[in-house]
Amino acid sequence: MALASTVWDANLYLKFADARTRPALDLMGRLDPANAARPGHAIYDLGCGAGNISRILAERFPGAPVVGIDSSEQMLEKARGQTVDKRVTFTMGATPFLRDLTYVRTERDLSSLRVFISAGAPIPRQLVKDARERLRCAISAGWGMTENGLATCNGLTDPEEKVIGTDGLPLPGMALRVVDDAERDVPTGSEGDLLVKGPAQFVGYWKRPEFTREGHTSDGWFKTGDRATLDPDGYVSITGRSKDVIIRGGENIPVAEVENALFTHPKIAGVAVVAMPDPRLQERACAFVIPKDGETVTLADLVAHLDARQLAKMKFPERLEIVSEFPMTPSGKVQKYRLRQIVKEKIETEARQPR
Repeated sequence: MALASTVWDANLYLKFADARTRPALDLMGRLDPANAARPGHAIYDLGCGAGNISRILAERFPGAPVVGIDSSEQMLEKARGQTVDKRVTFTMGATPFLRDLTYVRTERDLSSLRVFISAGAPIPRQLVKDARERLRCAISAGWGMTENGLATCNGLTDPEEKVIGTDGLPLPGMALRVVDDAERDVPTGSEGDLLVKGPAQFVGYWKRPEFTREGHTSDGWFKTGDRATLDPDGYVSITGRSKDVIIRGGENIPVAEVENALFTHPKIAGVAVVAMPDPRLQERACAFVIPKDGETVTLADLVAHLDARQLAKMKFPERLEIVSEFPMTPSGKVQKYRLRQIVKEKIETEARQPR
């Protein structure tokens, strides 16, 4: 496989920037820009990939100001502009930003918002439902990475079951495959490793040619590290990370499935399930939970809820940690390695205490 050099080349960068621009414009076609950003309305800029798209939008629709923010707190503060011509109509951000905007108790008028693209982290299906009801706008679940930008999203005219139940269709020019360990395509609907290819794909990791080669298949498909399924219509559903699987006594626990089920619990505002060490089974599941305001959540609550949803008992969390917030990356992803470290240290401390 011939990959582009990772040595800086201005012409190569311009081609790369153009490749990122075209999918963004295709995105606007899917979302119907007349119902999203237009002159006299504002775009939230949440940085990273969302920042790239917001700047392309600003060029595409002259007169639409970009409201720059760097945290969900600022997003809430600016949810309603000081003047009508700066009220936000379009934004894109990771799942925590959508969750904050959906569940925060505020008297602010959010009715100007028309489109929220949520990508960058797994999106609980219940959150999509709640956000549509609370915000009264189009919620487009999408998927992408820094290495390839936004690669999929749902359109405004997509069937409800696709909007709520999937992470969208590939944007024009982008292609997806779901493969097994031997990089063979799996049957439709089966889970596997997600590969992506297209004009927006990056040219390589800076000065890391070996890492770049390892991150691609021999024929140029990028190994995303995500697990996913593709339905008969080509819609993708992200099921977790390749390493985001808990192996309990030799049985794999798909974390995203458990988190999606727990997120439907009426007392839960946020949940992250991680592996904790176990001397006999190697790993067990621990749930970190952010309760909704004024609510109390117990491990028994989680077990009863999952049992009612008929999840296999070996998938149930066996420890609960209540937190007020999750450690996050600047782009809004939960730092699960830190959660794993927290519970590991707690277990070690407990083991040293006299009984």
